[in-house]
Amino acid sequence: MPPPAPDAVATNVAVLGGGWAGVSASHVLGAHDIDFILVEGASKLGGRSQLVDFEFEGGYRVEECSNWIQGVGKINNGKGNDANPIWELADKYGMRRVKKKKHPFKSVGEGSIQQDYESYIIFDTKGKPVVDQNIRWDALESAVDCLDDKGLELLRAFWDNEDFNATSQRDVLSSNDCGWVPKDSIDDLIEYWEYDWEWGTKPDTTTAYTNPLFVYTDFGPEDEFVVDQCGYQFLVESLANETLQGTEDPRLWLDSMVTNIEWDHDKCPDHFESSGCVLITTNKGTIVAEFAIVTFSPLVLKYDLEHSKGKNGLFNPDLPKRNSDAVNKLGYGLYNKMFMQFEENFWGDTQPPDLEFILTATEERGFSPVWQNLDTKTQLDGSRIIFQTLTEEWAERAEAMDDEAIIEEHLEILKNVYGEEKVSRDKLLNFYYVRLLDDPLKRGAWGSWSPDTPPDNPERLRTPIPPDLQGTEVQKVWISGSATCRRYGGFTTGAYIAGKRDALEIANIMGHDVTLETICESREDPGGTGNGNRKGVRG
Repeated sequence: MPPPAPDAVATNVAVLGGGWAGVSASHVLGAHDIDFILVEGASKLGGRSQLVDFEFEGGYRVEECSNWIQGVGKINNGKGNDANPIWELADKYGMRRVKKKKHPFKSVGEGSIQQDYESYIIFDTKGKPVVDQNIRWDALESAVDCLDDKGLELLRAFWDNEDFNATSQRDVLSSNDCGWVPKDSIDDLIEYWEYDWEWGTKPDTTTAYTNPLFVYTDFGPEDEFVVDQCGYQFLVESLANETLQGTEDPRLWLDSMVTNIEWDHDKCPDHFESSGCVLITTNKGTIVAEFAIVTFSPLVLKYDLEHSKGKNGLFNPDLPKRNSDAVNKLGYGLYNKMFMQFEENFWGDTQPPDLEFILTATEERGFSPVWQNLDTKTQLDGSRIIFQTLTEEWAERAEAMDDEAIIEEHLEILKNVYGEEKVSRDKLLNFYYVRLLDDPLKRGAWGSWSPDTPPDNPERLRTPIPPDLQGTEVQKVWISGSATCRRYGGFTTGAYIAGKRDALEIANIMGHDVTLETICESREDPGGTGNGNRKGVRG
């Protein structure tokens, strides 16, 4: 095996990916004076916590992916068992301020708000308002609680005897115990709001083993919706700046695309204490490291596995089977936002102007039913911006369409409710659709869990490489990120904790006195308030 290039940069740890997990890992390594290099393919840190690269009229900026801080704990008036670490960072860096506002919605400061999930109006397929008394909220709420209970039972059975039966949320919801079967388009709509809009996938294609959501049961049942114009990425950048000296810090490689990770290299610098090293090739140069933490989205890894058959892929040698099987168990979770800015806030003419959610039933289930109004006093007041979140097959379908085709379809939905006089193409000032699937640094929003994804998939995914089968291997590569944190997978909280956990493991191997992070793998029952739903039914 040839030695690394003469100009290869040596470091103790190469951290690949500059999102929440990568920055969290770098922060831990820096705190223990461990040399590292943080490699990011984009021109800035944040991963999927980014403002869109577009400024709306009036200077308004909106979030590309991450928009909520989910599971608010002690930092929010003592609710929950412990403070969510993302909320602690928001408080530390000033995104959250404690000044209360006299407003019917529960404001917690100028940087973020508690969204009011009771602030909604529902329209049927003919564009007519539907009163709450005619909606089966109670039946859905009962089924939601039932699914959380049954999901926890399934999870306990798996931990007790590894008894795994591929079970979807739909299997449980429609069971005799839970008794929820949608009967019409309104049932489809409220079910979508409760499940698809949270998981990014419908109950039919989502495992029941993710119920309840521990990020809420552990930290508190509430969300915060970030509207700070510095963006969610401000938190990531602020955390990075505690360790790095700005973007010119030689330990930060931006615009650096990783093309190969050689994880069993044996021509290592003499000062490396352990045998073997990791050789990372990028478009900006080569890095030789004792250890590597790979925080790329599992969807990037999945895409690489699917498109590298018969040719060189990202890893050399290929990912061990245990890791690659876990990658392939995940689906391309899509959660694509679509923003529309109009000349005027016409939706405020027929209902309270600060109404937060406009829910529109359509003949085809899941076709853009949840509109969010950003033009409220506590959000982007005066912006005249409304947005949709497209999920699963509808998001994928839209990625194959041009902007004008997407605009035309969604204007028709709004016309059905508000009329052609108020809704027209010439009154639409700006439009932006976030396309995640074709982004080589994302390939989707998160790795979704299908019914046949086992509960220990995160542990399989993060199995250190090479696998220590004989108890003699020096492990070199850790796959990290929220998909490897079973308890909080799919949330920024999970990504942050996973990066911290893996950096601490490496610090421990290197002889540092550390306390290891184990909450991601915890099998403890839910420990906080709330029933595990992000919003619960009707809030």
